[in-house]
Amino acid sequence: MANPEHKARSGGGFTLIEVLVLVAIIGLLTALLLPAVQAAREAARRAQCANNLRQIGLALHGYHDGVGCLPAGRVIAHDPRYVVPGVPCLGSIDKSFLVAILPQMEQAALFNAINHGLSIVSFENSTIHAVAIAAYACPSDPDSGRARAGSMSDPFPYPISDLVRVTSTSYAGVMGSEYSAAAPDWRQGCKPDPGQVARANGCLNDLAPLAFSSVTDGLSNTLIVAERATTILRRIDDPHHPNVAEQSGWWFFGQVGCTLVFNTAPPNAYKKFEPSNSSLWPSSASSLHPGGVNALVADGSVRFIKESVESWPLDPIARAHLFGAPLGVWQKLATRNGGEIVDESGY
Repeated sequence: MANPEHKARSGGGFTLIEVLVLVAIIGLLTALLLPAVQAAREAARRAQCANNLRQIGLALHGYHDGVGCLPAGRVIAHDPRYVVPGVPCLGSIDKSFLVAILPQMEQAALFNAINHGLSIVSFENSTIHAVAIAAYACPSDPDSGRARAGSMSDPFPYPISDLVRVTSTSYAGVMGSEYSAAAPDWRQGCKPDPGQVARANGCLNDLAPLAFSSVTDGLSNTLIVAERATTILRRIDDPHHPNVAEQSGWWFFGQVGCTLVFNTAPPNAYKKFEPSNSSLWPSSASSLHPGGVNALVADGSVRFIKESVESWPLDPIARAHLFGAPLGVWQKLATRNGGEIVDESGY
């Protein structure tokens, strides 16, 4: 007769082989599900990023409706402590367009906290440097939207000894198809250089005032703001290019590499050009989304532009487009008045 205790004992539990099979099945299911979960999370982050750009687009349109023109991409500081007598246009880069639209972003209190008569990077304005604005940071760009270390790249005349904590943005205004410096120039009698004015063919640059009526290519065919990821800039930091990440991306500073880009290089150029191109990475559109970047169109819509979009061929050493090369679709999208026809199937 069988022992009932032995029968009860042998009927419960799992064998070692069964446990190993179960663990293997769970591991396989996890391996299958994890990419799907990550893809779902990235889709949500990309959707939130696009929504941020829509908010910026509404703010730009609200600014245009109230003032009658777009804000300048960057302006010159006229801090009275450092004005050169007889040269009113001599000054350093100052506020970004993101500062100008703060009231339209429901940030009127922050806008009013700025001393607009002094440089935006002055000690007196240091209270706003590390302020985080949720709509100015893409969730896929972790270095943006939070306070981090900041440092100036060049000697600066303003007292900025406390400029050690800054918050960066994931978004930058599109200057045009290439870099331009069309601000009033003291060497030109405080008038912009005509050649630079011609190159300032985007919507947000040194030219002001620019109204939507100047976008003769059509609002639906012209980019006005694009993503520019701050997190990627950590990869540039090396003994030859130190502190690039600390000197780029500041939401309040109207400098190329902070809140302005130009479309000479294709989207996500950091994937195609080495970190030694330390000026190319901060000055061109980029993101951490797979395959491309979100971009705001002047009509207020948002499009995802593939990094494979047709673009100018670039000289990898000079970081400039080849002389005489025709504009690619990416460059055509950056110009407001080029008269190009852009086929949406091209991007």
